[in-house]
Amino acid sequence: MGPYYGAKAYLNLWKPIVARNDTSMSQIWATSTDTAGIVNNVEAGWQGKASGCFNLQCSGFIQTSKDISLGTAFKPISRYNKEQYYISITIWIDRYNGHWWLKKRDEIVGFWPKSLFNTLRGKAYSIEYGGEVFYENSNIHPLTQMGSGHFPVEGFRKAAFASHLEVVDENNVAKDVENLNVYSNEPNCYGVKTGYGSNRKAYLYYGGPGYNPECLK
Repeated sequence: MGPYYGAKAYLNLWKPIVARNDTSMSQIWATSTDTAGIVNNVEAGWQGKASGCFNLQCSGFIQTSKDISLGTAFKPISRYNKEQYYISITIWIDRYNGHWWLKKRDEIVGFWPKSLFNTLRGKAYSIEYGGEVFYENSNIHPLTQMGSGHFPVEGFRKAAFASHLEVVDENNVAKDVENLNVYSNEPNCYGVKTGYGSNRKAYLYYGGPGYNPECLK
């Protein structure tokens, strides 16, 4: 895997149903782990109601944009079998100063300083795209939706997508993702499906309703 120096994706915007104290998100991850098991990552995208520390609630990220406020609501959002909306997110490392930068569409939002990292200094060894749900009570079926709340098999306008997937190589060149591996640790609750569009760029459909008769059997 890797090394990678950045990643980009179009992330489909939805408003999933999120149970109290749960979190549902769609994002890009850049991750690196050392031999001692220490993990560093940077994550960027959108999220449903959440517990924990995100955006500028956490120390570290330095915002440079005066026009984009982290943590505010995106509008408009997609509707089932209706018009679809998305955001373009890019994260990459500045090879000169070691900072990890965040860009929304064509505007730089800010950066994570090099001083925050140890294993993620200089490069990442894993890039991931898609959705994630944290639910408070692991002993019951999760009530929180991921993405649109519908399974990937339903496809465009119905399932959430991440598309135009790219990674940045050692020459600072953005390249289309190839040989994309997919994974879901609870496929009866939340699924994932991959493919390639007519432009040959990789995409993912992902998500699901959480609770259903097959979930966490």
